[in-house]
Amino acid sequence: MNNQINTKTTRIHHGKWWHHTNQKSLDQLFLYLITNIVKRFPNKSQKPFIIFIDNLGLLLSRCITILFNIIKQTKTPYQIPSTTKKPIIILTTKNFIVDTILPKSIKPQPIPKEQSNKPDIILTKSDAFYTQYYQRKGHIILPEYITLILDTTPPLEDILNHTTSTIKRDINKAQSTPYSIEITSNPEKFTFFYTHIHKPYIKWKHQQSQRIASPLTIQHLALQKAKILFIKHKKEYIFGGIFTIESNMIKTYYAGLMKGKYNHLHNGIMAVSYYALINEAQKQHIQFIDFGTANPFLSSGLLNYKLQWNMHITKTSPYFSDIYAIKTNSTIFQKLFAQEPFFYYRNNTLTLAISDTLKQQQYPLLKQNILKQFPTITYTHLRDLH
Repeated sequence: MNNQINTKTTRIHHGKWWHHTNQKSLDQLFLYLITNIVKRFPNKSQKPFIIFIDNLGLLLSRCITILFNIIKQTKTPYQIPSTTKKPIIILTTKNFIVDTILPKSIKPQPIPKEQSNKPDIILTKSDAFYTQYYQRKGHIILPEYITLILDTTPPLEDILNHTTSTIKRDINKAQSTPYSIEITSNPEKFTFFYTHIHKPYIKWKHQQSQRIASPLTIQHLALQKAKILFIKHKKEYIFGGIFTIESNMIKTYYAGLMKGKYNHLHNGIMAVSYYALINEAQKQHIQFIDFGTANPFLSSGLLNYKLQWNMHITKTSPYFSDIYAIKTNSTIFQKLFAQEPFFYYRNNTLTLAISDTLKQQQYPLLKQNILKQFPTITYTHLRDLH
């Protein structure tokens, strides 16, 4: 099965320009003004105007990012303790990159700048516009995010047959619980979703997260004629997830569980939410569901879960995903990533890279048919990845 879906046809949107970044005061002011102006428009005019503003905002914000990337960025030095006498020195343009790119087992420590004259690794976060520039300079290019799409045109039974045994077990477990589905576009339900589901769930799951949406963001989605899929248990709301319908694509946004109902995670409720959305797509004769993004590492729990649904991996739009450019030598790269398979750009194609070490150990995920869809590179040396 071909994993490259025609993004021009499906109009993939990872999120709106203020949905995937920390919302600063200027963003909030702009969003407040736009949201309240559009509320006064006739009902039929609200969605087209919001989409126009979104696209304009995307274009302007990306242009600004590209211009700022030209300016030499200050780099923060870190070190990684090593079994040898000399620690590994890292320079990075953004402090959070080391936590995003490096394997979770590695705990880099900040160091004074005077100790970083000869770094072993340079990590740069940049707009995808500069991909070829960094490739010519010998960098390995990883996407910030990859997008996962499910084709909903096969019969539901066929879709479920291509999921893993874990997903089938979760669905069977959930079917023994009296869950019911409600899909609504009632504006009052968006306020309920934000107050009782989104905000407390994000705080519970990601304690230090700065990515909690504001109430205005949720209102903005409501003005786009978004809908909420609720899952209820004995008339109590348990789960909620926002989605929009754009041409032949359902696009998912925020989702979470009701405050105090997190025990339902162990009852297969996430599988039920995916199942219900697939059902809705087929009822509406919609061809694809964009289930959002994940980090490009196979160690990502979110990526692993979505792959268990036999989803296609495709590039995320450069408007919603930057790149990570890694410059280092073969020995250090192998030392850091020998246990970490990842997707990267090879000749502008998303490719799975896995070290000889893991290949010889028959890395468990490689046994799954879902990963046979993607080009795979088994590398021994850094040069193999170029």
